Amino acid sequence: MKERIKIGVLIKSHGISLWEYRVLEKLHGSEFAEIIFLIRKEEKPESFNNKNHSLIHRFHEKLDKYLFRNEFDFDEKANVPDLLPEVPLISYNSSEGNPGDSDKEILRKMKEHNTDVILDFGDTSSNDDLISVPRYGIWSYSLEDKNIFRGVPYVYWAIVKKLPEIGCAVRMVKAGLNNETVLYRTSISTFTKSININKNRIYGLASLIIPRLIKGLFLSGESYIEKSLIRYNNDIEIISTRLYPSPDSLRAFGNLILILTGHFYRNIVYKKEIFWDLFFKISSSDKLFPVELDSFGKIASPKGKFWADPFVISKNGDHYIFIEEYLFNVKKAHISVLKLDDKGTLLSAEKIIERPYHMSYPFVFEFNGIYYMIPESKGDKTIQLFRCRSFPDNWEFVKNIMENIYAADTTLFFYNGKWWLFTAVDELNNPSVPFSELFLYFTDDLFSGNWQSHPMNPVISDVKTSRPAGKIFVLNDKIYRPSQDCSGSYGKAFNLNQITKLSESVYEEILVSKIEPGWNKKIKGTHTFNFNSNIIVVDASPLKKRFSLSLFKN
Repeated sequence: MKERIKIGVLIKSHGISLWEYRVLEKLHGSEFAEIIFLIRKEEKPESFNNKNHSLIHRFHEKLDKYLFRNEFDFDEKANVPDLLPEVPLISYNSSEGNPGDSDKEILRKMKEHNTDVILDFGDTSSNDDLISVPRYGIWSYSLEDKNIFRGVPYVYWAIVKKLPEIGCAVRMVKAGLNNETVLYRTSISTFTKSININKNRIYGLASLIIPRLIKGLFLSGESYIEKSLIRYNNDIEIISTRLYPSPDSLRAFGNLILILTGHFYRNIVYKKEIFWDLFFKISSSDKLFPVELDSFGKIASPKGKFWADPFVISKNGDHYIFIEEYLFNVKKAHISVLKLDDKGTLLSAEKIIERPYHMSYPFVFEFNGIYYMIPESKGDKTIQLFRCRSFPDNWEFVKNIMENIYAADTTLFFYNGKWWLFTAVDELNNPSVPFSELFLYFTDDLFSGNWQSHPMNPVISDVKTSRPAGKIFVLNDKIYRPSQDCSGSYGKAFNLNQITKLSESVYEEILVSKIEPGWNKKIKGTHTFNFNSNIIVVDASPLKKRFSLSLFKN
């Protein structure tokens, strides 16, 4: 039987934050990890803590905690001995890099445990002696990404500066390495109203990311670490030298007023509901690109619903647009089809697939002369396959391609004799932590159900590019994958990414174009792109004001 990864954990006290407790809970109950000791490493008081912030900044933090007190729990305290009553606790007192005799004995005992990883939940400064203990170094989880922004405190400045995303990383220090290295990096979309909700979301990811890394190490050994280091540390990085310091009271007061007035303005002037309309361009020529989106025709969604996620098939001079049709009164969507003539006139709209749960993103494709569809069915924890019995409105359920998976926007692509399934998976399934990553699966037989997970999964973990936004296509011998940019807000824009490597062992893509809703000042987002040789369709989210007063006009 394979030996589990042996883990030591650095803590400051018995009472740890709830997010840390959840990480340890997941590891303790796993088949791939064993927590062998806790290390309480006592040091001198930190040189920087909350008391170093200005009075107004501390007031802002307390006000934020009060206003959003029911929407986060990451900093609640939990007693680690309750979870790990049999795990020995080691007190390690050295902070100067010169351990005494008792500390040397403790270090010797740690090494005898053949420790693989030490998780640093104590936010401590590790000396060379402690770093030499674990085989794969000391890992820490940080709420910052210096490639995005540098500020103290980081999440506070991300809101003030209106950054669309907030980064986090798992970092490693290891004996023999000169610098701290990144094992994993990802980001969330910034929630503009609250410091603590953003922290809750970032810390909520820790219980997914850290156990995932430990499991990868268990399954693949040192090669897993090596691949992670290559993935995140071989790029050229240009880091801004400017560091935003903790603001004084005057600056903190001004920032607080800006955040509050921006929040109230958005809530008073604009409706909270998300709306979508469709835009299209019909062309009789074979060349649809390049295109100018401001020349597209519009199909406005009817009152009480919206139309989104368009996929298109053209037959006999007509165009059939398969859509998500969302009804506001039931807060749920089904799949419908719109019929347009060759002039772009809307001829009909018909519901075709409905279930008790939400359905969207009707990915339609043809195989062996038969049309199939994979609509999003995340609410059922499945990826479903439907077959068309009579085009375009008669569809029958075939099978569940996958089960027990929280997947959205599944997109198939047939390439090199294999089916490749791209899907945005939410492994946390936590409404308070909206987070999905791009997972890739492959099979030789569409109907076999034998889908193999790609060894690099998740192949993309980036709020700007993970989520699919339409069919994958080949143009001029290059493969393009449309994806959503959900940084800042859901469905803000879509991208075209060129897939440069696609095999059973490797996946790579590069961003080649970002399409933002700048072609129309009344649009705030666009998130689906599809086309065939006759028509291009996109969806777009209009700004919906509650009322119109000259005070609020641009």
